[in-house]
Amino acid sequence: MAALAFGRRRRTSIVGSEPDAQDNVSVQTSDVPPGALVNTLHTPTEISAANLMGRMPRREHILLDRVLNKLTSQYKWKELRTVLTAYDIRMSQPGEDVMRDCIPLKEILDIKSKTRPPIPNGVPFMHKAESSRDILSQDMTDDLDPQIIQIRTMEAGFNSGRTYYLRADSSEDCTNWVKQIRAATKAAAENSLAHMNLARKMQRWLQLFYSSKWTQLCVGILISISFTVNIVQTELDIPPDSAQQQLADSVFTWFEIILTSVFTVEVLVNAAANWFWPFVTDAWSVFDAVIIVISILSLTSSAVPGITALRLVRTLRGMRLFG
Repeated sequence: MAALAFGRRRRTSIVGSEPDAQDNVSVQTSDVPPGALVNTLHTPTEISAANLMGRMPRREHILLDRVLNKLTSQYKWKELRTVLTAYDIRMSQPGEDVMRDCIPLKEILDIKSKTRPPIPNGVPFMHKAESSRDILSQDMTDDLDPQIIQIRTMEAGFNSGRTYYLRADSSEDCTNWVKQIRAATKAAAENSLAHMNLARKMQRWLQLFYSSKWTQLCVGILISISFTVNIVQTELDIPPDSAQQQLADSVFTWFEIILTSVFTVEVLVNAAANWFWPFVTDAWSVFDAVIIVISILSLTSSAVPGITALRLVRTLRGMRLFG
């Protein structure tokens, strides 16, 4: 539940929002074909750097091989040898054979070309354009043709929703990389689905559906509506036992029933897509479930002690817009 509209939430991170720990990992292991290191990737809890980082692939497994610039957590461009295989994207220091980072293709949600890099967190709005130009101009011309490759990964995957930014030497090279990665990602996804049972296929589809930008945008809009309704209901000053009060209670009750039903479905889809550990270890997912339980209690029972106070807790759902 990627950096989207409303600044919404969760495990998703862009380069620069957390330490780039993988840049500093160097573990010597024997050379293996592409896919051998990533076919076992399921959740972050099943992975360690030691069993991921190995050597770069052999020549016969390489689809593309270039030195690209990767945007680090310090918002600096760093040269890395970047290799595309049929299973993953691997990165290493130029001239080295030790893999420093890896993006399994089956965990890529979206890839696109951009003319500007992301803006560092904490930069005031009026300075965002200048900050973007500063990052763009590091060892780079002022040409604004697309040269930056943005790769967004699955939240429940190894990279935990991290978004990568790679810079090519030219717009033609950038376009070629985007085209090749899209084709390889499609083939990897089809190959992965071919080896899944029906339950895993459904879960994979739910992960893609729930993580999509449009789904998250719709949920964000519904959260805004719910937050607004709760505030209006709390602040509305109508004489008790009046006809206006009865009408308002009826309208707010229907709003509550509809929104609670929609958010219940959202939590169930999230749980099914990310069951088990990715769901229960995510603070926002647990928060969502608690709010849903409170909403259902407030609808079905007025005899629960402290139910009035519990109803006020529902306004905290608006925190998800800024989390």
